Amino acid sequence: ELKIAVDLSETLSPSDEELAVIRRFNPIISLGDAGLQISLLKLKESLPAKGRQYIDSLKEFLF
Repeated sequence: ELKIAVDLSETLSPSDEELAVIRRFNPIISLGDAGLQISLLKLKESLPAKGRQYIDSLKEFLF
C-alpha cells in the first residue's frame, strides 16, 4: 500500500510556461486542474516505478 501526501501550495499558481505545456496536451483543462496535474507530474518524477503507476491511475481517475 502506497500513501502519498502532496503539498500543492507551490503549484496552485502554475507559471505561464507550465500552463502552456499542460494545455498543449489538454487544451480544455482549467487552471485548477492544471495546478493539480503539474503537481502530479512533479510528484511522479520523484517516485520509484510503483509510485509512478499509482500516480498514472490517480490521474486517470481524476481527469
